[in-house]
Parts: sequence; structure tokens; C-alpha cells
Amino acid sequence: MKKITLLLIVLLMSAMLISAEGEKIITQTSIVNAVLKGLYDGEMTFGDLKKYGDFGIGYFNKMGGEVLALDGIFYRIKSDGLTEVIKDSDKTPFFTITAFESNTDNFTNRKFDYDGLKNYLLNMMPRKKSFYAIKIAGIFDNLDARTFLSQAKPYPETKQVLETQTEIKYTNTEGTLVGFYTPEFLEGIGVPGFHFHYLSKDKTRGGHVRTLNVNSITIEFIEISRFQIVLPKNKEFQDADLTMTKSMRKSLQKFEKQ
Repeated sequence: MKKITLLLIVLLMSAMLISAEGEKIITQTSIVNAVLKGLYDGEMTFGDLKKYGDFGIGYFNKMGGEVLALDGIFYRIKSDGLTEVIKDSDKTPFFTITAFESNTDNFTNRKFDYDGLKNYLLNMMPRKKSFYAIKIAGIFDNLDARTFLSQAKPYPETKQVLETQTEIKYTNTEGTLVGFYTPEFLEGIGVPGFHFHYLSKDKTRGGHVRTLNVNSITIEFIEISRFQIVLPKNKEFQDADLTMTKSMRKSLQKFEKQ
């Protein structure tokens, strides 16, 4: 009887492990409040990031450009909007990543601006307190993006970095939006709401999406309920006051909208 009970326990634990391993998970390096405070030195390499997935967005070391991962390839979007494939040894101060394998393929020929697209996506989501990884392909009539110049120490806070951002305007451009929806209650940990980066179809241009207009798109998304953070171990992070303040909240809203 004891042997049978032990066998049942082992089988149950094995089943739980298999279920956990098969479940989708979002991994994030650092927290957004650290970025707002000017902590731009990365510890996580992009080579290490690949262990956590093949689809994601974030920033390059020293805030030297926006970054996205699509189909397992990491692209740095430089200050002129042009892309380059990132080396495994390069680092990131903040990144959100998952393994993307969607079983949805939703086509719509409705006309959207950016706010309209976000509202459309919200209505598609069965639960608003889950995470979503979202991939959107289309031909965009207009798409305004931004990226950053590499920063030098002592690093300024992001409200100052925004004053030197590079704005890029695309017209009649075909490509893919790579992004996530993060529940609002995680403000300060992640970027609340929608956050998208753009990559052109020929993989040569992109940026953080600010505004857009599009007539038809194909949407793929996955709902994800597991979330983990890899926190930096450096002294700057350990010593920083990362409490969300009114000033930081305004900076975050401006940071994502501009």
C-alpha cells in the first residue's frame, strides 16, 4: 500500500512539473521604475535572454536604442531608426520576453488609429488582469516611432532623456508590431497597458511606437498568467529609492506616449 501511495505521489508531482514547464511565462529583467531613475547599466546579456524566449521588447545598454526580439532574433534600433542584429554578449537594462506560439490569427480590415487599435485589443481580451504577448502584422499608412541616443554617466533620468530622443516617421510601411499588455496594477514594476515596438518587413527599420494609422491588420496574441522578474544585483540598483512618486508616474506616462 505504501509503495502504491508513493508511486501515486511521484506521478502527481511529475504531472505538475510537466504542466508548469508547458505553461507560458513572461520574464522581465529589472523593473521600469529603475529605468525611470536612470539605471541604464545592464547585467543580463542577450545571449542569456534567449533562454527565456524568442519574442520581446526592451532597451539596449546605456539606453542606446530600442530593442525587439522576433522569431528569436534580437534587433537594436539605433538613433537613426536603422536596425542591427545584436550580439549575444551585449546587455540590456530592461527587457520583457516570452516564447511566442499563438493559435490565434485574427484578420480585420477596419481602419485604426493607435487609440482605436488599443481599444479593439482590449475588447478581444477575455481577462484584463492577465498579461498578453501581441504580434500585429500590417501595412501602416503612417507610423511615428522613437528611439534613443546612448547615454553617458552620470546618467540623466528618463524625463531628461526624452528631450534628446530621435523621432522617426514612416509612411506606407509594411511590418510587425511586437509588444505586450501589462495589467495596470503592476505600475512601477512593468509598463502598464500596451507597449509596442515596430520592425519593418525587411528588418531594416523600426522604433518604439508613438502613433499609427492602419487599414487592415492580422493580430496574434497569447494570454499569459505567469510572470517572473530577474532583479539586478549591482550596487546602484540595491541603493536606489525605487518607490513610485507622482513625478515618476508623470514621467512614465510621458515616456510611453512620446
